[in-house]
Amino acid sequence: MHLKRFAMLAIGLGAVSSMLTPLAQADTTPTPTVTSTPAASATATTTPTASATSSASATATPVPSNCAAPASTTPHDSRWFSQTGYRIDNDTFWDYYNKRGGIDAFGYPTSRTFQFLGFTTQFFQRRIMQLGPNGQARLLNLFDQGLFPFTNVNGSSFPAPDPSLQAAAPNPSSSTYSTDVLNFIQQNAPNSFNGKSVNFYNTFINQVGLNSAFPNGGGDTTFLPGFDLEMWGVVTSHPSVDPANNNFIYLRWQRGIMMYDGSTNLTQAVLLGDYFKAIITGNNIPGDLDLQAKQSSYYKQYNNCQANGLNQPALLPGTNMQFAFETQ
Repeated sequence: MHLKRFAMLAIGLGAVSSMLTPLAQADTTPTPTVTSTPAASATATTTPTASATSSASATATPVPSNCAAPASTTPHDSRWFSQTGYRIDNDTFWDYYNKRGGIDAFGYPTSRTFQFLGFTTQFFQRRIMQLGPNGQARLLNLFDQGLFPFTNVNGSSFPAPDPSLQAAAPNPSSSTYSTDVLNFIQQNAPNSFNGKSVNFYNTFINQVGLNSAFPNGGGDTTFLPGFDLEMWGVVTSHPSVDPANNNFIYLRWQRGIMMYDGSTNLTQAVLLGDYFKAIITGNNIPGDLDLQAKQSSYYKQYNNCQANGLNQPALLPGTNMQFAFETQ
């Protein structure tokens, strides 16, 4: 798509720009560091964003006498994914999942639907989906909320946000934002880097296809870059080669991290949803991430033998994880 076509995007991008946090304020949580040397065998080869703050308080539930999840009555239909054992029950989530790229954009569901920080939520491998106050689906921004400020994960070294790049990003309130932001992204998300076809811009601009966004037909292609911006936000770092593996090149965005794998020539989103789930449950958490996350309010909170399924519910108001991560 050439830039001259972006002048037609004011309507589509206008709605999305109101959802984005200005770059000077977003994605600036300090990143803890670790002393261990990343291994070359990093396995994070794939990958969620609106605000998720709430003044809601946790509603205490009785501690279950049996910590095991009740027998599931969940139908194993087209909404249920055998790969992970979870179903997308919520109709709004199901519609959003399909209209924003499905498995390619989100990966498979990795939780049941549950209350998280005051909002109805479901985890996916790459992103986390919530119902906003208006009842519409949106993405939980793991970076803006400081939920996932970590850059050393599973032997990989992800780039931190670049303050100078953030400061240079267009202001969403500008009358020319719809064209300025896409120019900015194209300039800072190259398709070629270090002699390799990393396809960062192509991955961004092709995130949401016409048939996905408008399954019933009649869609307008000029809206698609707005949907892409909704999924990724604005680029917040320059391309970064993993110091432990030159095959891995990363690019950080407001709402995720792209990873180019030179061994496969694929560019995909890092599995941030999976890594955040690992912090919460303590299951399959990489050693380097475990070292960094010990002081997090979410660290190993999940416990079905406690009220609300939480070890320390006071730290997570508006949250009820009872059986949230038990397969259905």
